[in-house]
Amino acid sequence: MEKLLYESRGIARKSKRINTICCVFAVICGIVLIVLSNLKRKTIDFYGGAAGGYQSWMGQRGGGYLLSESGRKALMIIGIIAIAFGIIAFCNMLSSNKSYVKIYEDHIKGLSCAGLFFFTLRKEYDIEYSEIEHIQIVRNPMYGDSISIRAHGERYGLILEEDADKVLEIIMSRMGK
Repeated sequence: MEKLLYESRGIARKSKRINTICCVFAVICGIVLIVLSNLKRKTIDFYGGAAGGYQSWMGQRGGGYLLSESGRKALMIIGIIAIAFGIIAFCNMLSSNKSYVKIYEDHIKGLSCAGLFFFTLRKEYDIEYSEIEHIQIVRNPMYGDSISIRAHGERYGLILEEDADKVLEIIMSRMGK
């Protein structure tokens, strides 16, 4: 039986938090823009002429939409786009969270998932240490660190939950470098 040295599932917690906040913010902004596009002015009734102690109604002033027709359409479209962006980004985050990495004594096995709208691009890999041509840490302050491996002339991205330095150290020790 193969001995498991390291296992990581999903994307970094920092990335999940940032993506969730951005998705929620986009949806809220979209809703606010749609509400703003439908705001109307207050209608005021005018009364006048106190003939015989009674006021007669003279008409209304105000009313109608705050924005012109083109302004309302523009805000509505931007709002819908913001909501769609938030939903799509959230779906992409969920699909990326299906990634995993398992480091064994003699090979690395894993799955890299990336969301593309409502589709998931999956790339499974099973790399022996002797096949690795190049390895490096990819530092990303916003989404967390990952490891890039080149083997068989292809690039594989190891999406890690945390500890990229530890993972690189384990792989380098197994490679004998």
